[in-house]
Amino acid sequence: LNRLPFQIGKLDGSSDYLLNYDTVSRHHACIYPDPEEHSHYLIEDQRSRNGTFINGVRLEPYVRTRIRAGDRIRLADREFVLT
Repeated sequence: LNRLPFQIGKLDGSSDYLLNYDTVSRHHACIYPDPEEHSHYLIEDQRSRNGTFINGVRLEPYVRTRIRAGDRIRLADREFVLT
């Protein structure tokens, strides 16, 4: 992550990580620093059409959830493992 907050989506010019797929929303999710644990991060679904998931659990829109190394993060049908 080169800056925080870190926007993920398919809208070129406003996304820090561009995922140009039909299933990914323009502003799909955003990663923030965790104010309680400075070495950790939080992810927030931005009311995406096809959802943001951590380890198979769909996140509620606009609720920041801590992510940890090894977590499987899925944005619509695109999956990543946090390292």
